[in-house]
Amino acid sequence: MANITELLNKNLEPIFQKLGKISLNGEKILGVAFKDNEIQLIELVYKKKIWQVKDYTYQQIAGIGKDQDIYSASTYLSDQIKNCLDSIDTKTKDVAITLDKLSTTFYNLQIPLMDPKDLAETVSLGGFWEQFDETPETLEEFETSYQIISSNEELGVMNVALVTIEKKLVEAYVNIFRLAGLNPIIIDINPASQINALYASLGKEGFDSPVAIFNYSKDNSYLTVCSNKGLNISDINIVEADQVLLDTIEDIEDVTTEFWDEIFDRLASQIKQGLVEFETQYECEPISLVNVVTDKPKTKNLFAGLEKQFGEVVIKTYDPEESITFGDDEKKYLDALPNKSKIINCIGAGIRKLNAYNVVNENQMYDFNLIPRADQLKINRKANSFSKYCYVISFLIFFFGSIHLVVGSLFTILDNSSEISKLAGITQDVQSKEQLVQAFQGKVGKITGQVSTSNYFGENKKTTAELIASLSSNVPENVRLTKFEINDKRRVEIDGVAKDDQSIIQMIDKFSAAEIVKEAKVNNVTNFTEQDRTILYSEKGKSAPKTLPNEDITKKFSATIAMAPIEGEKFDNFKVLDKIIKKK
Repeated sequence: MANITELLNKNLEPIFQKLGKISLNGEKILGVAFKDNEIQLIELVYKKKIWQVKDYTYQQIAGIGKDQDIYSASTYLSDQIKNCLDSIDTKTKDVAITLDKLSTTFYNLQIPLMDPKDLAETVSLGGFWEQFDETPETLEEFETSYQIISSNEELGVMNVALVTIEKKLVEAYVNIFRLAGLNPIIIDINPASQINALYASLGKEGFDSPVAIFNYSKDNSYLTVCSNKGLNISDINIVEADQVLLDTIEDIEDVTTEFWDEIFDRLASQIKQGLVEFETQYECEPISLVNVVTDKPKTKNLFAGLEKQFGEVVIKTYDPEESITFGDDEKKYLDALPNKSKIINCIGAGIRKLNAYNVVNENQMYDFNLIPRADQLKINRKANSFSKYCYVISFLIFFFGSIHLVVGSLFTILDNSSEISKLAGITQDVQSKEQLVQAFQGKVGKITGQVSTSNYFGENKKTTAELIASLSSNVPENVRLTKFEINDKRRVEIDGVAKDDQSIIQMIDKFSAAEIVKEAKVNNVTNFTEQDRTILYSEKGKSAPKTLPNEDITKKFSATIAMAPIEGEKFDNFKVLDKIIKKK
């Protein structure tokens, strides 16, 4: 079976490549830069080799309290995302989320030279990354994503960038966006998003020489250096005393004194060290430009102090308008940012594509994806996309084939019209006999129609039994179902209560991964009230109990599951049966 699959994939590869490019160009995605106190959303379109902003919004939010975290505040944060969505006009549901570097861990690894397909297969088996000294002993509790940066055939090695993030943190972000009605398909990291944003303006040739980005913000500071040969990300540690002074630097008249030279020297020396390390490791020319991404409204004195330490190195703030076209409405939100360079993460996420066919994407440099089961997501999207293309192609073949037959038959009819007129007498005799035949055919057709109609009826016994048997493994301990109703032999309506949002999403993910489930989705999630608790523990026709169990329940939900028939079973053909019923 494996050899047959490989053979089919090999023969269909040229078709997959063409369909993949069409699919890639048709992908619509929302780029999201998300923090607990601000949200940026952007939708980009690529026309005539120019990136244009279709929709963009920037919203500051109150943030979560000190006694809360991203796990307990998921409902609040999802509501904030809904509010943010109300400010733009989009029907796009797929989102690419870029997260702060502090949420992830980055590793630069050197591994034996391998074919990319062999590496992917080896990684999928598990345990591959744990063998390296740089990584933890186990990564079972982490989502991972990697990318081959460069290969050296002479030495028989290749450089690989590996990114990890805690699974529970990823699930929390996925949960938040799903509750907001969106479909997360990509989770990226800010350093890679920033490189992809610059890639939109510089192109592949622009990374023949190293590109440096100094990320300087209130939360954290780091340096990213990248080229077609490598990728380095290094922390910039600023002591608290220096940071306090740097926060006030734009109010200082003269920053060229010895006092400020010492402060800038401590900062610039770390940046220069990161630049030199990259230049040495990859044997490239000295870096002459450092792009700055910052949340500081003013940077004049900051740049003056750094340029004095750097000498010939130029410091420049990232300007999105140099490579991205903004409309008037979107420009208002851009101008509302404390510094325009803050949009870089959002732009980098908006450029991303899932790329289910894995074709060459000339508009992005890195494609890290920390979403759970990212490879399976690609396989599912590819299968759905390919089936749609096959349907369209079949329809076109049938349509144009029918036209050809009709046109060909038309000429034949015209050529033979004179002969037909000569046989008019015979035709009349034949027609009288045909009427007799038609009378018998009517009776036969009625019987055949009844037989055909019965073929449109199906059953769901095996599929339903399989689904019910899976409840014990698919429904988490923190979820209790209060309703499980099967309608139309294929749709299952579920109501229930849960300890938290995450348990609900976990259940939906498990159902979605099942072969007998075509689609599983959450319809509604609300807070579990005391009134709901009373109803839950009350029996129909009896008064409410005086005391109620103190179970840890905070959420009430409803969901829908669309079943897919297992092998050897088929469901009712509703389209045909509806027509039959209407005729009757």
